[in-house]
Amino acid sequence: MGFIIQTWSTALLHDALEDTDAIDAQMIEMAFGPTVASNVIFLTKVAGEGGAYIKRIQTAPSDVQLVKIADRIDNLRSLQFGTLEFQQKQLLETEEKYLGLLGRKFDFAGSAYKASLILHDTFHAAQKDFSIAKKS
Repeated sequence: MGFIIQTWSTALLHDALEDTDAIDAQMIEMAFGPTVASNVIFLTKVAGEGGAYIKRIQTAPSDVQLVKIADRIDNLRSLQFGTLEFQQKQLLETEEKYLGLLGRKFDFAGSAYKASLILHDTFHAAQKDFSIAKKS
């Protein structure tokens, strides 16, 4: 399986281990190969792991970070559907934990760098929208 297909597969499956008990890492490995399974494991939050998740993402391969950045962009773009408390939590978490990925040197085709710029812009737009909503 080629790099791009592995990255897309990772993106499509990134929450699979968190969201259902019907799929496990071994099933992903059998269907998509060890790289995709490993990538999905990198992206899977485990209850009670705290800051270990962010450290894992910060040391993950660039394609895994690209998927995480894209996921965070999607989360920020749908903030208006959450409560003000949820919006505040997402913005704070993005600022404290994910904007730090922007300084990383990415090693393929500039895709992650471009995604990180979009994350930065999306974060600031969402932050502005949150400030307006909070004042209302």
